[in-house]
Amino acid sequence: MVATRRNVAGIILRRTDYAEADRILVVLTKELGKITAIAKGVRKLKSKLAGGIELLSVSELGVLPGRSMYTITSARSTQTFDRIPKDLTTLNIAYDQLKLINKKVEDGEAAELFTVVEQSLYALNEGVDVDLVQVWFYVQVLTYFGQQLNLTHDVNGVELGADLTYALQPSQGALIPSESDYAIFSEDAIKALRLMLRYDPRQLNHVKGVVEAVKKVSPDIEAFTNYQLG
Repeated sequence: MVATRRNVAGIILRRTDYAEADRILVVLTKELGKITAIAKGVRKLKSKLAGGIELLSVSELGVLPGRSMYTITSARSTQTFDRIPKDLTTLNIAYDQLKLINKKVEDGEAAELFTVVEQSLYALNEGVDVDLVQVWFYVQVLTYFGQQLNLTHDVNGVELGADLTYALQPSQGALIPSESDYAIFSEDAIKALRLMLRYDPRQLNHVKGVVEAVKKVSPDIEAFTNYQLG
């Protein structure tokens, strides 16, 4: 059977130099999920592919399937997030997100996460609060892997109450009622996390009180994500 070339939208997760002038790419695509592909001759000065396989961008790629990986036949950048590298904190967050997807996703999977990564990069590029973007990203990825925090009932199966504060119980993926200093999950924080299942970070950035609520729980959500996804 003759291999068929496809056009896909892709975000480069990782690039590795190979041989004299090639690069091996790990790409999260909207159509095929995560793929591994080779860009032949891309490191040559006159390569037509070079500008279309940059990190922190969305590219339109022509890909041809092979035995062990795809071959990039064409590449054109359709969106470059050029403001992200101007701030070190923002840049590190963007790279950490790409690394997490690359680490946890198998080839051929997670096409659904393309939009998550794309929306996160747009938000970081537009200066949306970095804690908000990071927590939103974690919520989406945890939900994809079925490891999301229970935002309706506590660790005992009791419906979360508006007049209570909660601490996070990572091993059970749930909140526990508490009056200690670790009880930072207030009604506002829980509402903000619920909104993340419906809206993207650029929209949430304009909702009163969301940024402030998210900042308080950001370290715990990051720790919970690391616990669940390693």
